[in-house]
Amino acid sequence: MDVLKDQYSDRLITAMAKDIDEMALRTSNRYTYRSIAYHMNRMLAIDGAKDTVISLLSKFRSKYRNRRAMQDELKAVEIALSEQA
Repeated sequence: MDVLKDQYSDRLITAMAKDIDEMALRTSNRYTYRSIAYHMNRMLAIDGAKDTVISLLSKFRSKYRNRRAMQDELKAVEIALSEQA
């Protein structure tokens, strides 16, 4: 990611968002939810990814509101977003 983020940030953001969305769709365990939150936090290091992360966060909050473990792990992403502001 560190090598690609400068030249291919748009493609990297799109690819990471797609992978994160697919992980969320097919998963129901805390380990993977933690991984999703980690990758969303990593995306925040890419210029222009903040809106995509906010969009994913909003989508996951509404679509997977009954997955308590996921909601718990997403708090780390919200904290990272608030620290950037």
